[in-house]
Amino acid sequence: MRSRPLLVVAAAATTAALLGALLGSRPALVIGSLVTLFVLTGHPDLRDVPGPTRLLLWTGLACLGGVILVTAWRWADAGDPWTVADLRAAWKTPLLMAVLETLACGFLAVAVARSPRERLQEQGPGLIAVVGVLALAASAWMDARTAWHSRPRFDEETVFVVAGVRTTGPALDVWGALSIGVLLAGAALTVLACARLAKPA
Repeated sequence: MRSRPLLVVAAAATTAALLGALLGSRPALVIGSLVTLFVLTGHPDLRDVPGPTRLLLWTGLACLGGVILVTAWRWADAGDPWTVADLRAAWKTPLLMAVLETLACGFLAVAVARSPRERLQEQGPGLIAVVGVLALAASAWMDARTAWHSRPRFDEETVFVVAGVRTTGPALDVWGALSIGVLLAGAALTVLACARLAKPA
């Protein structure tokens, strides 16, 4: 019961973040996502988790917060004409996001691995934690792939791929909303499942 109000806040914040990503609203994306991650860091179930495991979870969530900020920052040039310098530097944004997501995966995976061995074999929380980590790993792989295809090679295909990395237009960004949804869902699944796995019996 004590976690229900927090879950309502997290659900509302996540909805705002998804709408922000869909409609290209930087404030909604940043505030909604960071509130969701902040709620996860202060979730009551984490109070019973050992300190080192809790620190790993918090560090992983902080890395995901960095991904959100980088995502919002890359919208700063939306609509501006592309220059040669923009094309040469565009791959750095998805690369930074991939690095942060990979770090988050690492911290969260180690936190899950610190759980008692017998609990890790439980099909419930153990499987949920694995699904959460895999969702974040998929996000990291996609951003790494985008960075690779966006590296400086000046042909028409590359320019098209790069232009899709940072700019947003008047159309609905379904892919962006889906990416943020996977990120936040992966974080929530991993943290809450790990809290159940790691707390003392």
